[in-house]
Amino acid sequence: MAVREERTRIARELHDGLLQDAMTIALHLRAVLPDVRAVSESAARALVPIVELAEKTTEEARRDIMGMRDRTTDESLVRAVERTVRRATADAPLTVSIAVMGHVRPVCDDIHDAVVRVVREAGANIARHASARTVRLTVVFASRRLRVVIDDDGRGFDTRSRFEESGDHFGLIGMRERAHNVQGRLDIRSDIGMGTTVTLDVPLSNE
Repeated sequence: MAVREERTRIARELHDGLLQDAMTIALHLRAVLPDVRAVSESAARALVPIVELAEKTTEEARRDIMGMRDRTTDESLVRAVERTVRRATADAPLTVSIAVMGHVRPVCDDIHDAVVRVVREAGANIARHASARTVRLTVVFASRRLRVVIDDDGRGFDTRSRFEESGDHFGLIGMRERAHNVQGRLDIRSDIGMGTTVTLDVPLSNE
């Protein structure tokens, strides 16, 4: 109960402080863009990615805060990832299917949060970049491990060049860090024109 109350308090403070400031910055940047364009088209082109980054950061902060508040309930992992992938892909014309295998059971908060965040990032990447038609989310409860697979039929990408880029805007590095924090593994398989499969594998007990 104390942990839940603290999460709620932090979420409220972030919403009332940091998120509101970020939203204000994004709104002001968007508002001045026409004036900048009237003076200099090249300056406006340089400002556009800054505006988009501010708006993206605001939206990601909002999702994180909502996730902190959502986690104050006893929502199961399966319901959480289903809700998360549907919300992350809601603005894209996608068909989402979900399959659950094995004996479903509760997981600790750290694993719950890591899985939800990886699913959220993967879903957002699909909606923004993949031009996919379908997304398949599979959750497998094995005897000692949990495996979550997010598969799409989109345009794919070159994983080697993507990981070599600094400032990786797909968030793939962050997804791997979240997996590492719960002693898990993240595998990303993709080829141009062949879709992408993201697999998160985490232990449910000491092996």
